[in-house]
Amino acid sequence: MTIPPWFHSTITEFSKKLAYEAIESNQVTNGYHTKSLETELAAILNCSRCLYVNSGTSALAMSLIASGATPHSRILTSGVGWIATPQAIQIIGATPHILDVQEHLPIINLSDIEERYDFIIPVNYNGRQVDLTPVIRLASPPCIIEDSCKSLFSSDYTGTKYSGLNGRFGCYSLGMISSLPGIYGGIVATDSDTDFVNLSTIKWHGVSYKDGNESYKFKSFNFKSSNVHAAIALGMLSSLEERSKKLKLIYSMYEQGLSGLENTRLLPIKVDRGELPLLIDLVSSNRQSHTKFLQSLGIPSCNYHKSLSNSPDVHVIGKTPNSEYFGDCVYHPPCGPDQDLSLIERAIKSIRTLG
Repeated sequence: MTIPPWFHSTITEFSKKLAYEAIESNQVTNGYHTKSLETELAAILNCSRCLYVNSGTSALAMSLIASGATPHSRILTSGVGWIATPQAIQIIGATPHILDVQEHLPIINLSDIEERYDFIIPVNYNGRQVDLTPVIRLASPPCIIEDSCKSLFSSDYTGTKYSGLNGRFGCYSLGMISSLPGIYGGIVATDSDTDFVNLSTIKWHGVSYKDGNESYKFKSFNFKSSNVHAAIALGMLSSLEERSKKLKLIYSMYEQGLSGLENTRLLPIKVDRGELPLLIDLVSSNRQSHTKFLQSLGIPSCNYHKSLSNSPDVHVIGKTPNSEYFGDCVYHPPCGPDQDLSLIERAIKSIRTLG
């Protein structure tokens, strides 16, 4: 039995056409499509500038470099998320400080901060937004770099603007499991022209060019991006509204179809506040038996990422029971903007038999 993908997102014919144009014009590293994508996204997000880079991970690392972070910087992030976030901190030589999430939602609990940090990277994971009020109101607030890699086009915690725009930088992923798939790629959003210039330099090995002369500005890396992938992401913007509606529909199907169950709980998304449900997160203390049962029926799923307190070379603040719980008990059933709705219906019906 061939099991379909648990998350399904399809590259449109229009995107393929633009990618072919980029190849035919020999604009494969940088070019018109990259600049157009940056301009379009800045207009949608209502921010000053967007820079296209090769991944969301790179977006985070570049933002830290542009912010002046050093190996001695104290940098705080969430116990729930993807390993890319602490790795972005580690690549500049610093140690990630891991704080637990809330008891009922996998959102970092910034009210629990007891020490001073130079940087905070809140993770707006799968559309759910971190309330930044506790740190923004500090007399001397830390530099905030929002990891909204899985929250592009979600509203922020105030419901008044897009996720990722409440700090110095907002970072987004354009990988296939994102609301704007472009094969690979990432975006850094900023309202500072100076930061944009510095990011643009960091992207090209930290080297600036003027009058044909090289000048070494930052200790950096090869963060250059693909104009072919940018063309694909640019093309996918044309179907953004349709795919967003499909994500909300799928969430609604699971919300209604799985209500009242004893052994399975849907982690809520504030769709009415503009949070975009990229993934479906189900909690079950019997996750292993549930996913094995679904697999036997040809229904795909994917386990949640392990708590980042388990990742190597991090500093864990106190204990992280909530992050451990979500990492051990949450899984993703079939979802994604191009997922077959009949598969969603089958998954719901099968999960209901588990109680």
